[in-house]
Amino acid sequence: MDEYVRTVTSLGAYSPQDLPPENLEQVLDSLKRETLKMEVVKLLRPAKDFPVSRAASQRLSGLLKFVSTGAKQSNERVQALRRLNCFSLIICGLCLTQKSVEGMKRELFDAFIEQVTNMPQGSIHAIAKDSGIHKAVLLSDTDQEFLQNYIRLQNSINKPTLVRPRYSLSGNPSWCFSGIPHEGKAQVVFRGLLARAIGGQVTTFLPQEGNDDGLIRVVVSFDEFMLRTLFGWVSQESLSAERFSIGCAVKSRIAVEFGQDVFEAVESSNLWTQDTGEIETKCLNVDVYPGQFMILGLAIG
Repeated sequence: MDEYVRTVTSLGAYSPQDLPPENLEQVLDSLKRETLKMEVVKLLRPAKDFPVSRAASQRLSGLLKFVSTGAKQSNERVQALRRLNCFSLIICGLCLTQKSVEGMKRELFDAFIEQVTNMPQGSIHAIAKDSGIHKAVLLSDTDQEFLQNYIRLQNSINKPTLVRPRYSLSGNPSWCFSGIPHEGKAQVVFRGLLARAIGGQVTTFLPQEGNDDGLIRVVVSFDEFMLRTLFGWVSQESLSAERFSIGCAVKSRIAVEFGQDVFEAVESSNLWTQDTGEIETKCLNVDVYPGQFMILGLAIG
């Protein structure tokens, strides 16, 4: 049996009846502190299990929305949560709901916040690399400052590397970025696209010179609905196990699937101006590996 458990359970063998008043108060204070510590440890349990569960991801989305709601900004506990750094707030979100924050005893809430700010560095790495947390954050109704801080946290841990392979876009050499494409606003701007990417990773090719289009390549999970609505794939067609490609997409569905910001980036490309049809564009294509994944290619200005 663990030494701590043995010590706690052994208290049952002692009788407090004969303790003098001053010692009784001292013992009561100690027991309250230990009980509070155990309650905090229990609340923090979901932040120790990776990959995080679906329930923890849902709690995170809900708490981020709660602390970002304008009507709640004057709430004392919301203010305390907003003062936390990005990493600590994510831990709170994995463990607490709005209801539990509002209904928690004051001393328990204070002890929880104190413990969260002292979580080990190993948890930071696990949070930065967890795809469930990544998706929950990008799809949450939260503010821009938090999103940018989260992306900086990811970049500081994952450190995507810039390489210069011999790629060519429209006849010109290009830079190739592996990981999230840009630092700063770009991750926030393209969050609808990044949320679809497996592992939150994309590859971006940008021309070194000239005004030619760039290319974003995104690997997403296999999705028949996306194939039908975005790429016009006819579901009655036989779906073999072999790879196939579709070279164009429905213009009006780009913003619906990935967000208005992605549509505007595609619309600003040179290739967009060369499209002659009103319905389809060659700016977006897909290579399909049935039942496994799909690779999207987006031309951007």
